[in-house]
This record gives sequence, C-alpha cells and structure tokens, in this order.
Amino acid sequence: MFRHLMAAAALVLAAGTSAHAQEQSFKIGLSNSFVGSEWRTQMIEEAQAAAKAWGEKGVKVEVVVQSGNVDVQGQIGHIRNFMNQGVDAILINPGSPTAFDPIFAQAKARNILVIA
Repeated sequence: MFRHLMAAAALVLAAGTSAHAQEQSFKIGLSNSFVGSEWRTQMIEEAQAAAKAWGEKGVKVEVVVQSGNVDVQGQIGHIRNFMNQGVDAILINPGSPTAFDPIFAQAKARNILVIA
C-alpha cells in the first residue's frame, strides 16, 4: 500500500516538471509518529524500495525519514524540518485528523505536496 503512495507521489512530482526523466530528482520526507511495529518498519522499507525503483528508471528520489515515538507537536516538528530541508513532497501518517491543518497549509504555500 505504502509503495503505491510513494509511487504516486513521485509520479505526480514528475508530471509537474518539464525536465527529462534523466534530469529529475526529488526529495520526499516521510514522517512516522510511532516506531516499533512491523507495519511501520515495512512502511519505511517500502518507501526506500520505491525510491530505488524510481532510480532504476532514471529518476533520483531521496527519502528522508523522521521516525520516533513523538506526539503531534513532535510530528509537526518533522514537517517543519522537511520544509527547511527543501523537500518536494511529504508522506505522513498523522497522529491527529485536524491538528496538522495549519502546517499542511504552510507546506502547500511552499508548493510541497502532502500525502496524509
């Protein structure tokens, strides 16, 4: 499932540029609010595998992972870090259905794709 989200994010980003595939590169932030479950580990591994698969197609995708047992404010910190690092997209499993709305709006204002 997560591999499909990662592929969709890279595809959307690729479609939004006019450069040739060989010249494309993207930085995608992955925020994980909880560490320790097999599902969360699999999510990170699938994102990294999808990035590798895009690399084999000539599209460089760097996945920046921030994981930790954090509360909502900690995860908002992840998003701020990603924005400061200049990511093109953020994949997040948010710890709250509404608390992220303001930070997501800030990311959108910077033309950063957010998939939650």
